[in-house]
Order: sequence, then C-alpha cells, then structure tokens
Amino acid sequence: MLEDREEINVEDVNEDDDDEEDDEEEEEIPDERIEDYITNTTSTDISTLISAVRKFMSETKKYKNYVVNSEFIIFFPRQLYRRFEEMSTLDANVTGYLEMKVLCSDVFIFIFRHFDEFIEVDGSSFIEPFLNFLKTPDPYVVLNPTDILDSIINCIEDDSNKFFFVNENFIYHFYKYFFPPIQNVKDDLYDCSLYIYDDSKLDRNHLSPAKLTKNIQEMMANFHIASEDIGEMLLATFHLIPNLNLIDEI
Repeated sequence: MLEDREEINVEDVNEDDDDEEDDEEEEEIPDERIEDYITNTTSTDISTLISAVRKFMSETKKYKNYVVNSEFIIFFPRQLYRRFEEMSTLDANVTGYLEMKVLCSDVFIFIFRHFDEFIEVDGSSFIEPFLNFLKTPDPYVVLNPTDILDSIINCIEDDSNKFFFVNENFIYHFYKYFFPPIQNVKDDLYDCSLYIYDDSKLDRNHLSPAKLTKNIQEMMANFHIASEDIGEMLLATFHLIPNLNLIDEI
C-alpha cells in the first residue's frame, strides 16, 4: 500500500512565520491526529478510507503547517485515489458518483486552501481527476463555485500547474457546470481566466495541441449557450496558438 502511494509525489517543504496570525495557524498538529490518519488509511474498506480522509481534513484545515499537506498527500489512500480516477470519467447516474465527486472536490480545495511561496507541496496529482469530474453535469449542483475558484487561484500561483487548466478547458466546463453563474462568481471566473491564459507563464511543452483543438470545437459547438461569454473563452484559446507557436500543430 505505501509503495503504491509513492506515485503521488511530495517534495520537502519549508515555511517561514510572518505574523502572529500565521504563528497561530502554524502551530504543530498533534501527533495522534497524523498517526490516526495513517493507521486508518491502510484499511481496505472504502468507507473507512473516506471517513479517515474527511476526519483529517475537518480536524486540520485550520493549520497552515506544511506537515498537514505533506502527510495528507503522502499517506492518501491509493485505493481511494484510484476510485477518483475511475469515477471521474463516468456518468452522474452511476452509483456512488456524486459522493466521489464531492469528496474529490473537497480534497482539491483542502490541498490548495492556501498558498505560500515557500511551500512546495506537490498536490498536482489531484488536479486532473478534479477537472474530469467538473466536465460531467449533475442532476443538481453539488459543488461550491466560490471555494473552488479560491483554491484554483492558489493552485495556479505555481505556474507549472496552469497547463492542466488549459488542456482540460477548465473555464468553459466550470461555466457550463454552474450555468448560469451568478455575477460575483462570473467576475471571479474572469479574473481566474486571466491568470490561466497568461501565455508568458505557460510552458508550451506541456500543452496538448490535440486537446486545444478539441476545446475549440467543443466551445464552437456550444456557442449558443452564451455567445458573448463563450466567445471570450474562444478568443483566449485562439490567443495562445500563435503566441506559443502552436499554429502548425493544430
């Protein structure tokens, strides 16, 4: 089990104290909470794994101590991670889908609940399953748009994470999932898109021409949903093509 978990990488991290509030947040997490989490995540029972993950997130979300994120990711149950990967590509009518979707979203939000330039915890393994879940419409909205956008802003502070959101057409799928988004969410989404599509900080080597082509086709096919907003998304994608020398690859 632990050998499998090594596939979700974590680097050594460091964090500086800045003020009294940070000092309070960065107090040491009790060892028993970490030990309890590690013990319970070795279970083979999926319900036990879900409970262990939810309990740890609930008890430690106030901590900014780097140990919280690193231990959470290092010992995250591989069986549950595989369930995220499998369920994220299925239909919302599949038994257990909505539970996994909400949990995956909560895990993503937890990992990227704050950002510090001195923290280098690698939580990128959780980005793609989360984005895949977002592509599937649900009978009713089960995700929180504000918490998601706040966490994504923290996530893309690390420029190396931005290509995930471009390749998977995040802006479009977020807009479509929460359609029609309320105005304050729409404004935050626009601000988020400016960060994501900043080509000066995007590595073309990680962009997929095939996915960009698919994204353009997908948006054009659904242009009728909200022509002005979809048009802006198309322009942002088209803008990347010549600026990143992708025109011959699409």
